[in-house]
Amino acid sequence: MSIIVYSDNIAASAPYNEPIIGTSQSLGAANPVSSISGNTGSPNSGGYLVDQNGFIQFPRLGPLRVEGLTKAELVDLLNSKLKDTFLQNPYYSIRFLNFKITIIGEVTRPAIYSISSEKVNILEAIGMAGDMTVFGMKNDVLVIRESDGKREIGKINVSNPLLVESPYYYLRQNDIIIVRASEKKPTASEQQTTRNLARIATLAAIITSIALVISVFQ
Repeated sequence: MSIIVYSDNIAASAPYNEPIIGTSQSLGAANPVSSISGNTGSPNSGGYLVDQNGFIQFPRLGPLRVEGLTKAELVDLLNSKLKDTFLQNPYYSIRFLNFKITIIGEVTRPAIYSISSEKVNILEAIGMAGDMTVFGMKNDVLVIRESDGKREIGKINVSNPLLVESPYYYLRQNDIIIVRASEKKPTASEQQTTRNLARIATLAAIITSIALVISVFQ
């Protein structure tokens, strides 16, 4: 995540924005873009790596536990840590840089997506992937999630109005979404056969059209 500290006292803010290295990606981008940023005070500065215990190493403040916090809760945490410093009216630019999900199966653009917003739900994620194909099963979408070192699989119906109550409605870091295919979807060989028949039919139609033109002018 990227955290930049501002205040009315620029000199006092500077030590909290030491040079850091991270990655920056826009919503829906599938290819990471590495960046190295210094103490520029820019919202494009690099990010802090969250360790396996949910902590980041923040300049002058040391380890901060940020796992599971919203932006508002992180602001409250920073305010509590910086209240006795020389900062005057501190405020912050906070961005999540590499919140990644994977969407595969019957969607138009299966890929790994990086989300820069605070959170994303399953419907937004499927929309980012170009929506389901005609063979996608709305009532059989799987979410594979790692939680406390254990893997869990949730099955959801995206057309169910109660979807918003599901623990899998809002996605988490590294969730994998699988849109399963309908049993009516043709196999690869059947699809190839259909394409071949379509080519033959098109060729036959062209030959027939040419024959008709020739017969008209004879």
